[in-house]
Amino acid sequence: MAERFTPPRRDELDEDGKDLYDQITLGPRGTSKQYFQLILDDTSLAGPFGAMLLSPEIGSGLLRVGGALRFGGRLPPRLREAVILRVAARSAAKFEARAHGQIALDCNLAQDEIDQIAHGATDNFEPELTVLFTTVDQLFDRGTVDEECFSELLKYYDQPLIFEVIVLIGYYRLLADVMNSFEIE
Repeated sequence: MAERFTPPRRDELDEDGKDLYDQITLGPRGTSKQYFQLILDDTSLAGPFGAMLLSPEIGSGLLRVGGALRFGGRLPPRLREAVILRVAARSAAKFEARAHGQIALDCNLAQDEIDQIAHGATDNFEPELTVLFTTVDQLFDRGTVDEECFSELLKYYDQPLIFEVIVLIGYYRLLADVMNSFEIE
């Protein structure tokens, strides 16, 4: 079977691709603490970032959304990373589980909590995190959250933050779908 995806090297990109490559590698994603090797030895990019270069216009939009969620969102980092790990577990996204497992450690999730999330054991967490896991599960299973879950979310968050949570889940599910479809690990 043919390999589904080979990330382009920087010298193979047109000007729009090189601009996006530079936004990824020279912006917050590339200059903040690194949890995985972003730029590979052949100058291609790891994970979803190499795939974003396939369509610089769409990739730029994804990069902006991801940057807003990771570097500008209001959801506390510990909760954000737990949600991302739940999405990774539900979608069997190996790259996201590995990369965000490392980030989660720096955001005050313990290794045993990360392992519990990876194995679907999400009942032993504080109520705020449990409702976030329920939100992930309902969006995966139903494409929406029911009235009870939404009411629980409102106990912790205003509507703008609920919007952020739903977009966070959708964004990382989208990345997981891209990486799973292109067999990017």
